[in-house]
Amino acid sequence: MRIIQITICTAFAFLSIAITTNNNGSTVKKDANAERFAKDIKASDLKKHLEIIASDAYEGRETGEKGQRMAAEYLKKQFAAMGIPPIEGLSQGYFQDFPIDIRAHNLSKVKIKDQEFEFMKDFYYYGRNVSDTTLKFDQITFLGYGIEEEGYSDYKNQDVKGKTIMILKGQPKELQDKYGDKSQWLTNRSKLILAKR
Repeated sequence: MRIIQITICTAFAFLSIAITTNNNGSTVKKDANAERFAKDIKASDLKKHLEIIASDAYEGRETGEKGQRMAAEYLKKQFAAMGIPPIEGLSQGYFQDFPIDIRAHNLSKVKIKDQEFEFMKDFYYYGRNVSDTTLKFDQITFLGYGIEEEGYSDYKNQDVKGKTIMILKGQPKELQDKYGDKSQWLTNRSKLILAKR
C-alpha cells in the first residue's frame, strides 16, 4: 500500500466574479476578497503554470507516481510564494495524506518455461486483479474457443475439472456465419459460466 499526497485546495481555482446579478437584473453585494484576487488573475500566468504542470516532465501526474508528487510540490511552492500560509496538522502544511491501494493489470506476466509474455500484447485475462499473487500451473489445457452447444463442442472428450484452461476470444467461422453479431459467445460471459460448471 502506498501513501500519496494531494493538495488541500485545487490549484489556481477560478475565483468568484466580484459582481453578480440575480434573475431580475439587480446587483448583488460585491465580495471584496473575490474582487481583490480577481485583479491578480492573468491569462498569461495561468498559461505559464498550466504549461509547467502539464509538461512531459511531470509524466502525466498519475496518482501515486513521481509526476503527481512533482506537481504537488510545485503547487505547494506556488502557494507559499503567494503568501498562503501552511495549515497546522497537514503534511508539510499543504498536503493531506491518505492511503491508496494501487492494483495494476499491466504488472501481470505469464511465463512459460523461460519465455515471458506481455499483458495486452500476448495475453489478456478477465476478473479481478491478481497483483502480488503468483499462480503456478504444471499444465494448461487449450480448449479452442471454449464453446459448447448443439452441433459444436470444444469440450468434447475433454476432462477439464480442476484444470486451468486457455480459450480463444470470439467464435469460429461456422458460428459467426450462423449467429453473426448476435452470438452469446462474443462477450465471453457465456464462456466463463460454462467453464465454471
